[in-house]
Amino acid sequence: MKRLSCWLLAVLFLALPGLFVLAQPAEEPTLLAFADTPSGPVYAVTDGEETRVVAETGDVSTVFPASIAFFRGDLAVLLGETKGNVSLETFSLPSLSSSGPFGVLRGEEGNFSLGSMLCWEADRFGRVYAVPREDPTQLLVFDEAGTQLEGRTFPESINRIEVFGDRLYLIFFDRAESLDLTEDGFGESDSFEFKSDRPPYRFLSDTVYINELGYLCEVGREEPFFDTGIPPAGRYLVALADDVFYWYGERNTVFRQALDAEQAEFCTVPERPLALGENGALFYIDGEYLFTPYSDFTPAPTATPEPTSIPTPTAVPTDTPKPTNTPKPTSTPKPSSSAKPTNTPKPSASPSPSNSPAPTPGPGRENLEFTGEFLYAPVDMSVAELRTALLPEDAEIYFDSGKTASGDLRTGMAVLLEEETYTVVVPGDINATGTVNTLDMRLAMRYLLGEDDLSPAAFAALDLTRDGEANTGDLVLLARAIG
Repeated sequence: MKRLSCWLLAVLFLALPGLFVLAQPAEEPTLLAFADTPSGPVYAVTDGEETRVVAETGDVSTVFPASIAFFRGDLAVLLGETKGNVSLETFSLPSLSSSGPFGVLRGEEGNFSLGSMLCWEADRFGRVYAVPREDPTQLLVFDEAGTQLEGRTFPESINRIEVFGDRLYLIFFDRAESLDLTEDGFGESDSFEFKSDRPPYRFLSDTVYINELGYLCEVGREEPFFDTGIPPAGRYLVALADDVFYWYGERNTVFRQALDAEQAEFCTVPERPLALGENGALFYIDGEYLFTPYSDFTPAPTATPEPTSIPTPTAVPTDTPKPTNTPKPTSTPKPSSSAKPTNTPKPSASPSPSNSPAPTPGPGRENLEFTGEFLYAPVDMSVAELRTALLPEDAEIYFDSGKTASGDLRTGMAVLLEEETYTVVVPGDINATGTVNTLDMRLAMRYLLGEDDLSPAAFAALDLTRDGEANTGDLVLLARAIG
């Protein structure tokens, strides 16, 4: 097992040399942070040379060009790199007055760069937190002047940190730990577990978060509130206020739904926003940042892609099933549920093709492949694009929960076409999020090490060489897909 682990790590080292390289700054202004506060919207933007914090009371520029910003309580914290050092500046909100001296973060062994840290965070007391790439078991802490304080060491690597309210969340592989934050430092701690393929993506309150699969969850709650259906690329366009969840949908539409409600409401917006708040959305139109209040929300019709309830898990099937009690696509009723293939034992070969004939390819299907019970589709295809590609046939596409699908295609979705059921396979999308990223790589490695099982569709997504086996050759191709 150790020899296999070393071989997998060697493959990843060679295949992913630039996996953690910081993105190059965009030529046009970049939004660093946004908050819809009681005193009005506030945001930080930069063009690479100048960074401004903007509020209804005015705006202020930082001493240095910042590349990271946080709004925590009534404090704005900005970080940037100058001459190889990490600079720190803070402003009070909403007055935008300087709350402390310009500082440079200093570690016990000297200064360092932004890129030497895996992730950064800040709290409303002006403290800054960082996790070193060289030793991700360490949590470093700095005060408002940049002086290093006493940190924490953990028995396992920290994948990500996030501050919400007066709580610091540390996300590990399959659990999270929260530390209460006080003016004097750390207070009490608590922890909760989650499945390794669905860690928290973003906290929306001190207990509610959206996970990597798009489910809206709550700490201590066994089942999610609902599946938002939001693709990963849009999960930053969400907000939660007074137990009402806001998210950006398709076709310039913003939805909202109370956590205890069964139906969503919607309103239209001029274009895709940069950020959402409780009272409106932030846009960049004709070279200007504009905060626009929402228009009146109206009940969403049943055809809109609203969040869907998570069904009680059913028995694990041996093959990818058709949604039960479902009429053919020409019939009116939709399937009420669909068994979710989870924890399926490791297959020794790709599932055998079914005897059903594949639909006759037509215009727009050149990027699709029908193989037995599977429909292979590219990673960048949306549900709407698949429906168009399958014309003139009337295709019905569903989440594995049995509800009508929307957003990006995900491995495991069901497609009803020409009286046949196909399971979508997005090559590389092993964890069924609609994207291919390091979480898929992590799940693939756990499978190869015998630590996790895969459904037939997930195995097909991992088998990039299409040889019926999962091996390091598939890992190399997966690493290239991640980039």
